[in-house]
Amino acid sequence: MVGDCSVANYKLHRGSKVGVDHFAVAFTFGIAAMIGIAASSPISGSHLNPAVTVAFAIIKKLPFRKIPHYFLGQYLGAFLAAVTVFFTYQEGITAYDGGERIAYNVENETLNSISTGVIFATYPAPWVTVVGTLIDQIIATFALVFSVMAVTNHKAKLPDYLHPFMLGMVICAMVVAFGLNCGAALNPARDLSPRIFLAISGYGLDAFKPVNSLYWLTAGIIGPHIGAIIGAWSYSYLLHYDDDEDDDDTNRNAYIVNGDDNQISTPVLIKHNKQ
Repeated sequence: MVGDCSVANYKLHRGSKVGVDHFAVAFTFGIAAMIGIAASSPISGSHLNPAVTVAFAIIKKLPFRKIPHYFLGQYLGAFLAAVTVFFTYQEGITAYDGGERIAYNVENETLNSISTGVIFATYPAPWVTVVGTLIDQIIATFALVFSVMAVTNHKAKLPDYLHPFMLGMVICAMVVAFGLNCGAALNPARDLSPRIFLAISGYGLDAFKPVNSLYWLTAGIIGPHIGAIIGAWSYSYLLHYDDDEDDDDTNRNAYIVNGDDNQISTPVLIKHNKQ
């Protein structure tokens, strides 16, 4: 929510004059993730990202039975965040687009266009192909999850109280590094849920049409899940992530991260201490 609000500020207030400051947006997403991680770590291990949740289950750091209710919280939370941002900036959006709700101008999307869907969900650069979106998000989410596991690995001996800050900086770095092609989607919940909201709030199905109507699937869901699984598996089995810990319910190992830039495009791995 906070990250999307930062995009709205640039898009609606300053857009055509100075453009979007991608680092400022990335930094805001990083700070927002830091707060979310710190707030939710005692409850769920800061599982903010469905891709990371699945990846952790696959490497046996999270019981599969927890995935459904984690998914519910992640996708519902992202949807409610989009609703909150929309009603917060509804008047500004109307003043900007004259009441013509356009999610994304498929033929000629530029910063100066009146499309405002970019406030809520990620959208591709004009040159990106279906294969390009998939590759971009596999690599980006791999880098994200690998970095998160490096930070939260007990063997690194980093103080737990530094984890939220460092993970926030990891997210900021990923958004800056991978924001060009796909807006650094990284998190299926933060991308799909707002897109569904756009579709039912006046923007229509244009929210799902970029890149042959496949962008939302390849960059928003498939790519992040594949990248997260590869990243978690690589670190866990090649570098032995916390291999001296138990895998029962009391050992919650997650810190999940939330990425974002909103192209112009949340992830999650948190440390669960033993009871």
